[in-house]
Parts: sequence; structure tokens; C-alpha cells
Amino acid sequence: MILHDYFRSSSAFRVRIALNIKGIDYETKVQDLDQQSNRSKGYLRVNGFGLIPAIEDGEVRIAQSGAIIEYLEEKFSSPALLPLDPAGRARVRSLFYQIVCDTHPLTTRRVASYLQQNINATQNDVSMWKLAWLRDGLMGMEEVLASNSTGDFCHGNQPTLADIGLAPQVYSALSLGLRLDDMPTVSRIYSMCLELPAFQRAHPDNC
Repeated sequence: MILHDYFRSSSAFRVRIALNIKGIDYETKVQDLDQQSNRSKGYLRVNGFGLIPAIEDGEVRIAQSGAIIEYLEEKFSSPALLPLDPAGRARVRSLFYQIVCDTHPLTTRRVASYLQQNINATQNDVSMWKLAWLRDGLMGMEEVLASNSTGDFCHGNQPTLADIGLAPQVYSALSLGLRLDDMPTVSRIYSMCLELPAFQRAHPDNC
């Protein structure tokens, strides 16, 4: 299996975690976003959207971190990233989508570039924009996670799809200087995740 990766991509960080949890051997092909190698003809044949990540599994090519992780979950069922019960699966997916659909897209480099190039936003403006949406999303996670279904991790006592979504987003938020003092559950779960080898090996600092 080939992962088209970039170490600072939150989306690729998610896929690396999933691959590590599943114990799947993979080859990394770096697509340097700073050098725009993701816009090369070769990569566009793999992922016509030119976004990171994507995987190649034989003849199968898949883009979008959520779709990739769901594919891995269906092909490599153990250890499971989703609970067995329908309500639990829905809760975990809801937490994951809160990050990947409602929070992360507002903080990408494409959005930052648009703000700078089209409405003359300064670097400080862009940082404030990102911090506002990261805080909004993570505070929402804090509210939901303060429930009986939350255990050591986002849902129960084993990492799930929800934790794979949460950890990279918290890392990004901390990198931008967001304080988590009023998010004790999010902070605790993030710390639990970073104790696991699968998360440690996927961490941008180790890539």
C-alpha cells in the first residue's frame, strides 16, 4: 500500500494513525505542499483534486482521509475503529465528522491563501481566523465528550475513529498557540492518545 503524504497535513496525520493502529505496512510518497508537488501531473493521476492524502492499494486509489480510513476499517477489521452497536458507531462518526467536515476545512492553507490574496488579510488576521474556528470546534467537542459514553478515549476505553480525528486537530491548535485550559476532557484524551505508539509514530515531529 502506498500513502501519498505530507508531514504537516492534518488529514494525512489521521491516515497515518489508522494505518499504524491496524498494523498495515505501507510505503510513503511525499507530496510537498510547499513545493506544490501535489499539483504535478503524476499526482493528479492518483488524485484529481490534488489534495493530500491519497492511497494506492494495488489498482485501488482513494482520496479523502475519511474515505480512506473507512476503507481500511472494512478491509482490515481488527482492531476495530468503530463500536459494534449502531448508536455507538453513529456517535463516533459524528465526533469524527465534527472535526473533518465542520472544523478542519475552515483552517486549511487553501482558505488561508484565499484570505490573504483576495481580501488582503494579514498573517495575523489569518492566525486569528484559524484560532477562532479551532476553538469553536474543539469547545463543541468538549461539550459532547463530557458525557457517560466517553471513557479513556472519545468513546470507551480504546481509540476509535473519533480519536483519530481529534488528535491531529488538537496538535494543529496547540501549534497555533490555542490554550486548552477550559477543555479538560479534550486535553486528557489528547494526552492519552499520545501515549500510544500508533499515534507517536504518526506524529509530524516523527515523520
